Amino acid sequence: MKFPAMKLFLLGASVTTATAFVGPTTSTSVTPQLHASLRDIVSGIGTSATTSLKAKTRGEGYGPPLSNISEAVGNTPMVKISNKLCPEGRTIYAKCEYFNPLSSVKDRLALSIIEQAEKDGSLKPGQTVVEATSGNTGIAVAMMCAQRGYPCVITMAEPFSVERRKLMRMLGAKVIVTPKAGKGTGMVEKAKELAEKHGWFLCHQFETDANWKFHYDTTGPEICNDLK
Repeated sequence: MKFPAMKLFLLGASVTTATAFVGPTTSTSVTPQLHASLRDIVSGIGTSATTSLKAKTRGEGYGPPLSNISEAVGNTPMVKISNKLCPEGRTIYAKCEYFNPLSSVKDRLALSIIEQAEKDGSLKPGQTVVEATSGNTGIAVAMMCAQRGYPCVITMAEPFSVERRKLMRMLGAKVIVTPKAGKGTGMVEKAKELAEKHGWFLCHQFETDANWKFHYDTTGPEICNDLK
């Protein structure tokens, strides 16, 4: 599907990070205006209430209650970026992945890994799940394990965010901090060692096909359907 004269950005947990889905008629360069704060990007500055797209009326509610938190993953909204920030003649939408339950596109990855492993039998009931992470994937994995009743162990290199460690522990995960000298390689090797030693399920976030397939099956169709 082609969308002439349009750019689309996927916004994850960080307000400074945008992975671009760039329309075929546009350059891949990002204009300086697009480095504005997230608040400015999605605030609709320069638009009036009469130009609103298909937003629900406040007070209308989300819909029927969900059965569990995993059902809230995906179907994130797209927001039209203010014309004051767009290059002239361009229409730009932001797909707001921070609307996922724990504010990250990695919620999709964790759900995909767990669901696929349950389907193919590689993850057994009550089995411990282990993964190496710098933060967001570990938070998402901890959430999914908490929801489905799997013990969760996360390996994380010392230089990475203390706040993210605390959040993973709040979600019930055990966080093993690996030495600073080993950096990311050290935490990955530690996760593999633990999985082999104890027979735990290793997520393999960097190698698994569940990563890209979930975007192919969900994120892509969401974008296409919302732009029909």
